[in-house]
Amino acid sequence: MSWMTPSSGMPRTSARGSTSSMKLTPWWLIPGWLALGTILGIGITMFFLRGGGVAPPLPKITPLVVLAVVVVLLWAGWQVRRVKEGKSAAIGGLGASSIAVLAVASAHSGALLVGVFGVMSALYWIDAVGHYMLVQAITAGCTAVASLGLSIAGFLVERWCRISGDDDSSATGASAAA
Repeated sequence: MSWMTPSSGMPRTSARGSTSSMKLTPWWLIPGWLALGTILGIGITMFFLRGGGVAPPLPKITPLVVLAVVVVLLWAGWQVRRVKEGKSAAIGGLGASSIAVLAVASAHSGALLVGVFGVMSALYWIDAVGHYMLVQAITAGCTAVASLGLSIAGFLVERWCRISGDDDSSATGASAAA
């Protein structure tokens, strides 16, 4: 009995505990998430700024929080690489598979957030008539850059979590996650 459908691209565990392969994120999916984020960013920003409205406060710590996730993801991905090489690592096999899933989520959500915060930054900058909107534009721009780092880190760590030698991957181009 599986907990996810095979078409979702997520690992599937059977009742016996075996894991099926997990497909890597194709490169073209990341720009798709970026485009969706851009559309959402336009909608969200126009909603906030309609009729001369003021943007809600975006905490200045937001880019630092995203960067902290990037650092943790890269560290955990490096630990997965160590596990694959047979070296001592601070993570086990179950943790490695969790990191693979986190990497996929980070690649997708990072691209989405780049679009949202990038558009917010640009539109706030255009509408920046005071110090408050200028600070919001800079914060959103820094968050967009940090989100780009999140997307790139997720894409990279996802590849680090790949197990070569999977019998199914030779025919389908898929690979398993550690």
